[in-house]
Amino acid sequence: MGLAIVQTSHDSTAQADIHMQQALDPAKSQADLDGASLNNLANLAFQKKNYVQAESLYKKAVTASEQSAGPNDPGLATALANLGNLYRDCPQFNISKAEPLLKRALAIRESVLGPEHPETAKTLSDLSLLYSYEKKPAEAAEFAQRSLPLEEKTFGADSLEVSSTLNRLGIALRDEGKLTDAEANLKRALAIREAKQAPQRWIVISLANLASVYELEGQEAKASPLIKRARVLEAQFPQQ
Repeated sequence: MGLAIVQTSHDSTAQADIHMQQALDPAKSQADLDGASLNNLANLAFQKKNYVQAESLYKKAVTASEQSAGPNDPGLATALANLGNLYRDCPQFNISKAEPLLKRALAIRESVLGPEHPETAKTLSDLSLLYSYEKKPAEAAEFAQRSLPLEEKTFGADSLEVSSTLNRLGIALRDEGKLTDAEANLKRALAIREAKQAPQRWIVISLANLASVYELEGQEAKASPLIKRARVLEAQFPQQ
């Protein structure tokens, strides 16, 4: 498994795939598998868009961590959160599987790492995005508001981590119909991303979300230039 990780970092994709398949071998004893390494391999599979393989590896990572370190291991929380986010973000999976995994990861992190730990804050923000996808804006806003002060304290008020949670809070407030508060949070998220020269895809997301608020407010004069700018940036994306 370690070889697969190293080889992928050196673009030895074929060899990495061989070692991934060895890790997935159903004949291999669970006792021989290391949860952290399996989680890393799952991350690699996810990056390569091999989502079914990633799911299998994350599941193995969960089982291996439970068996080797017990039910309250931070490494187990990592595998649970990653599997939950996979179910949340990939339409081919059932999104309803995500919530129990993320909530279990949150409970472990709050108990073992503490309520103000960065990983605890990240899981709160991850749950906020899940609830937005599930059309539960009140819950999405609640978890984003819990995460935001923790991330501001840990990463700084103008960090990209904070921009992500501000964006999630903004879309939740938008969906609740709280357009003034949504606009304020989304404008702040956009300003951070522009100042930090975030990836263009992040800028496009912020532009589109802020434009959607202006459209709901009937402010087409404010929405239109944001939409146009987003389209210009999208045209610069590399073709897949």
